[in-house]
Amino acid sequence: MYKPKTEWVRVERTHEPLIDMNLWNNIRDIATSRYRPRKKSDGSVSIFCGLLYCSECGFKMRSATQKKIRKNGEQYAYTNFLCGTYSRSGKAACSSHSIGEIKLHDNVLEQIRNHARIAESNEKNIVEDISEKLYGELLYEHRKNLIELEKCQDDMNMLNKIVKQSYEDRLKGILSVLQFKVLMEYYEPERKDNQEKIYDLENRIRSFQPNESNPSKWVSLIKGHVQLEKLDTQVLLSLVEQIVVSEARTDADKTTRKVKIIYKYVGDISWIV
Repeated sequence: MYKPKTEWVRVERTHEPLIDMNLWNNIRDIATSRYRPRKKSDGSVSIFCGLLYCSECGFKMRSATQKKIRKNGEQYAYTNFLCGTYSRSGKAACSSHSIGEIKLHDNVLEQIRNHARIAESNEKNIVEDISEKLYGELLYEHRKNLIELEKCQDDMNMLNKIVKQSYEDRLKGILSVLQFKVLMEYYEPERKDNQEKIYDLENRIRSFQPNESNPSKWVSLIKGHVQLEKLDTQVLLSLVEQIVVSEARTDADKTTRKVKIIYKYVGDISWIV
C-alpha cells in the first residue's frame, strides 16, 4: 500500500506580538471587572452605568431617561442618574439627589484631563507622592488594626477570667445556679461580639498588602488623555473603579455637587489637584 512521503517544513518563530499587549491587558481587565450595565428605556446603555455610587448611602445610582422638547419643538432624550436607595425606598431611606448625564460627562472629563496633565508634566514625582501617601494610609490603618486587636484580646482575656472564676465559685457553692446563669447571660453576648471583632481584625491584618496599589500603571494609563475630547466606555473602564456623586449643596445662591473619581490602582487622588 502506497504511503505518501511526509515532508517536514521548518517554521521560523517570530518574537513580535500579534496584538498590542497594552490593549489586550485593558480588555482583560474590563472583562474581569464587576461592570454590569443596565439598559435605558430606549435599549441603549450609558457609559456610566455600573460605575456611579451615592456618597450618602453608598448604593449604586440608577439611570432614568425622559423625552423632552426643546423650544424649537425638537424632541430629545434627557438622561439623569439618581440614588438607587431613594428610587427604591423613598426619601426616608436617602435623599433624592441626581445628576444629568451631560453634566456628569463634562465633570469627569475635566477631572481626567487635569489628572492626565499633572501625570504627564511630572511623572516621577507624582508616582512617588502617590506611593508615599497610599503606603502611609495603609500603614496607618494597619497599625490601628493592630492596636484594636490587642485591646480586644485583653478584653477577651478579662472576660474569660471572669467566666472561669464564676464557674469555680459555682462549684464551690459561693454562687447559686441562678446567680451563675445570670452572670453567663450578661457576659456571653459581650464575649461573642468581642470574638467576632478579633476574627475580623485578624483577617484584616493578614490581608495587609502595602504594595497593592500601582501608581506607575495609573500614570501610564492616564497621561495620554490630556487632549481627550469625549469619554467612552473603554476609557472609563480602563481608568475608573467608581464615581461617587454627592448631594447638591446650595450656598450663597450657588449650587455645587461633588463628583469624586475613585481610580483603579490609586483610589481617590483628588488631593493632587
